[in-house]
Amino acid sequence: MSVFTGGEAKSKEVETYEFPHSIKDEDEIKRLLREREVFAPSFIPQDDDVYDPLMYRRQSSNHRANTILLADRNVVTRWLSLVTGAKALPEHRIPAAIMALAQSSNMLVEPNLALYESASTAGTDAANDELRLFRIADDIDTPHHWANIALERTEKLPLSKNPASVRQLRTNRF
Repeated sequence: MSVFTGGEAKSKEVETYEFPHSIKDEDEIKRLLREREVFAPSFIPQDDDVYDPLMYRRQSSNHRANTILLADRNVVTRWLSLVTGAKALPEHRIPAAIMALAQSSNMLVEPNLALYESASTAGTDAANDELRLFRIADDIDTPHHWANIALERTEKLPLSKNPASVRQLRTNRF
């Protein structure tokens, strides 16, 4: 995507960003997230669209501002279930859309809030297991896999076809 900046009297600059989705897919993901009002930004959006990956990429590129997405327990749990091979259900659509948007925006996704909750209720070993699984979810660095779940094009993440790798990660300790 190319963005032209500057007015008639000013020299025009071109900023180019590569996005992993088509404009149609990006618009549908933004619509899903906007309808549910899933983001609670720590800044006052003013004219910015908090569901537009271009805003985050421009902030990073032009102002060296990194965005960290703090994921709650419900979202992280659904990401983990998809990584372990669960069939995508309607309740997986929004979390998958969140991950697709976060990855296409170059956000850092931070699961600590959810993992602290897991550690307090299920213990440290369970939280460590969940952290390992989260790293798999976050390492699926092609946001279109998450978009395909969000847009109901597929029922499983491609990595879910190899449960042995997930089991191996569960047995390795930090």
